[in-house]
Amino acid sequence: MSSDTVEKTRKYYEHLSQEDLCDCKECRNYRKKIKQAFPELSVYLSSLGVDIEKPFESWSVELEDHKILYPDVQYIVFGDEKDFKPCKISGSDIHIAQSHPMTLIDESHYVIEVSEICLDDRDA
Repeated sequence: MSSDTVEKTRKYYEHLSQEDLCDCKECRNYRKKIKQAFPELSVYLSSLGVDIEKPFESWSVELEDHKILYPDVQYIVFGDEKDFKPCKISGSDIHIAQSHPMTLIDESHYVIEVSEICLDDRDA
């Protein structure tokens, strides 16, 4: 992945404001806890230019014992998807998303998906 595409991705996330993000309880919980709960994943995504606290799309399932499962969390990455290598970090698979909402972005980009994130929903 070139430094130009990483920088383009980083700038995209820098310009996203809180108003651009989902404000549901589960998404607020994700943004609040993901970086601390999954530091290695945060570092990896940051190496792509992605801000782990600003997912493009996610969905969640409430579990017992104050846990929320996020089966798939999606992020936009600029560049050519052929340059992306699927991997596994902190128990989560990271791969190209097979389906996602329209991004409405004209430049070359793709959507990656992080699978199986589980977070506590209690306040620390």
